[in-house]
Amino acid sequence: MTAATRMEDTPPAIDGKLIPIMREAVGLVQMVFYVELKGMLSEKTDMGKQPDIKRLSGAVVNDLFGIHPTRKRDASFATEHRLLIESALRETATQLPDLLPHLTDALRMQAICDLQEGNNTLATLLRAQALNILIKERPLPLPSTFITTVRTLGTRYGIVHGITPAVTESDAES
Repeated sequence: MTAATRMEDTPPAIDGKLIPIMREAVGLVQMVFYVELKGMLSEKTDMGKQPDIKRLSGAVVNDLFGIHPTRKRDASFATEHRLLIESALRETATQLPDLLPHLTDALRMQAICDLQEGNNTLATLLRAQALNILIKERPLPLPSTFITTVRTLGTRYGIVHGITPAVTESDAES
């Protein structure tokens, strides 16, 4: 049984209050992936011959996570640059190997959240598996572990600030 097909089994129940938090953590992984893609694509492309790297990076992130552009110009861009998007996705596993555990966890958590809301997005996981982005044997983390790991990742990339301890009255007096 593969990691993707395990998602067909009954997913772990997630408290409805936790789903928005999980989706926010998935979004943070998407932001980190976007930052890394911009760097990867900038190194590889001649700016005079290629499309806007920021838009291309966004299109790659959207494609991996199964997000369909709602704006016509974004959908047209994705269609026009389909080969570049596919190429970037195929290179992700070899060019950004340190991100694969985070991408795996985020894609799985997204699928669990989607299933909790009645949407089956197994195709997104299967596609990531076919692209060698999904680490098949990686265990599914608990939501708290996923959130903590993603927060640490976001802090490392300067996207979120680290958690600072609350100031107590005794701290304020000293």
